[in-house]
Amino acid sequence: LTYATTMEHLAMLDADFYFALCDSLLAADSAGALLQLDDALQRGFEGATILDGLAEHFRNLLLIQSSRTARLI
Repeated sequence: LTYATTMEHLAMLDADFYFALCDSLLAADSAGALLQLDDALQRGFEGATILDGLAEHFRNLLLIQSSRTARLI
C-alpha cells in the first residue's frame, strides 16, 4: 500500500499535481501544462474535477498568505 496507489484508487489528484501545473503556468510553459492536463485526462479525471481541484488549490494558496486566514484551510 503506497500513497500513489491509494490516490489512484480514490481517483484523486494530489497537491503535487497542482503545484506542478502551477509551476508550468508560471514558467509560461504551455506545452508542459497541456501535457500534465492530458495525462490527468488520460487517467480518467474529468475536466470539471481538475478545475475544481485547481480552484481549491488557488484558494488554499491565497489563504496561507496570512496567518489570520490560514486556519480557514
